[in-house]
Amino acid sequence: MVSVKMLKNYADFIIDVGLKTTTRQSVLIYADVEMANFVRYLVGELYKARVRRVSVHYTDQSIARMWLINTPETRIVSAAQQFSDEIAHAGASGQALIFLTSCTMDSRKRFPADKLAILRKALNDNIVSFEPYLSDKVKHIEAIVPTRNWAADCFPDMTPSQATNRMWEL
Repeated sequence: MVSVKMLKNYADFIIDVGLKTTTRQSVLIYADVEMANFVRYLVGELYKARVRRVSVHYTDQSIARMWLINTPETRIVSAAQQFSDEIAHAGASGQALIFLTSCTMDSRKRFPADKLAILRKALNDNIVSFEPYLSDKVKHIEAIVPTRNWAADCFPDMTPSQATNRMWEL
């Protein structure tokens, strides 16, 4: 089991060094559902830092894959536009953003390449919504969080728990 101290320290690092959030600011977190345990610590630390409100949007790789396989191209494009609009609205309303990712080596291999390309193109076409983030006008951070699947890819000879602990130790 990953120590509470490690989770708290990483959450503090993201808040104090990466995000530099201010009191009474709202924060929007995007994370994979596999990171829920860490997100709980992060949300707790954000509230201790006296942010006004924290919203969490979870994704699930398996559900995202099913959606991508079964969704027509036109709906993929409109979903990318909706996501871009959501980000633009968050920035316009002064929310800080935290994007939590992991580096599972084969996660994208399971996605249909043609539809993934459509999604990426649609997101790139809507990059205008992200310009305030690229120019640092809106507080944001992207942080990598170790997950069991990623740890298992990196340390295949260890149990998932041992591998996850090892990732957090690095």
